[in-house]
Amino acid sequence: MKNTRRGLGKGLGTGYKNLAPMDSHIHSLSAKGVRTCPAHGREVRYGKNWEYDEYDKRLGKHKPSTCSVEKGDYLNAKGNIKYTPTEKAIAEMLKENTGINMLDSGMESGRHWQKNQKVDFKKQKEVEWDEYGYTRNVFSFLSNHLTITEKSQKFQKLYNKMYKNSDNSDLRDMEDFVEELSEKEMIQDDNYLISGTPKVVNTYNGENALSQVLQYIPFYDGEDYFIILQIHNGADVRGGYTSPKIFKLDEFDDFLMEQTDASATTKDGKQWRTDDTYNWYEDGELSSDKEQLEWDELYKRGIKEIY
Repeated sequence: MKNTRRGLGKGLGTGYKNLAPMDSHIHSLSAKGVRTCPAHGREVRYGKNWEYDEYDKRLGKHKPSTCSVEKGDYLNAKGNIKYTPTEKAIAEMLKENTGINMLDSGMESGRHWQKNQKVDFKKQKEVEWDEYGYTRNVFSFLSNHLTITEKSQKFQKLYNKMYKNSDNSDLRDMEDFVEELSEKEMIQDDNYLISGTPKVVNTYNGENALSQVLQYIPFYDGEDYFIILQIHNGADVRGGYTSPKIFKLDEFDDFLMEQTDASATTKDGKQWRTDDTYNWYEDGELSSDKEQLEWDELYKRGIKEIY
């Protein structure tokens, strides 16, 4: 049965009034992208490299820090986590009002966009499970695989310009856009995952563990993979999709595999692997001397974690 459950200087700070007063360099560094550790530290970006330092009151200067902030987390001086630009875009998609139809099954407030309005997605677990199966949180899944880049923004601006006044469905516009890019040789085959004009993928039509349905078209510009994406925010899968957004795909093959692949550890210490969300193989091996379990059997063993 298909499982369908489941920076300061960049406009991301909270204003100079909240900056740690001991940091005499914060104003000049904010233009370089400063992320601040709780109360006393900061993480400064130079190009693609991040360097941590922290203010030492005794020495009266900054020194290398032991700050444990995870890369990708934007913090203000009070240590409050904020969303990265990519995370913010994904969160906005998940909250986008995709409408109500009196014939759908969403009742008064059962549609995904309605349920998501007050959700802090960064506080949700990446994977949850019960006796019926496991669910991979779509926010964390997308955040782990997608990035807004200068090139993705250029593609987005081009799409918006071309279809601003379109009378067609978003899906039709998405298909036309990718076909247009292909005809102008702005995208190409990769001789691996994309062959010919890229096609629409709707995750409802295949096995996956994602908490919401995705509809997308991947494409390749000769250097990077991109995705023009819609998220299903409605009730019935036939409608209720978000406006299309374009992101860079960090690792396309990982993006595909993680929709169905997962690893698990049971309470007896054994490691398991699945590539279809339901059948689990001990140590990820299919052999006569290794156990193979279906989900209900694995669940009864007691699951410590899934990742």
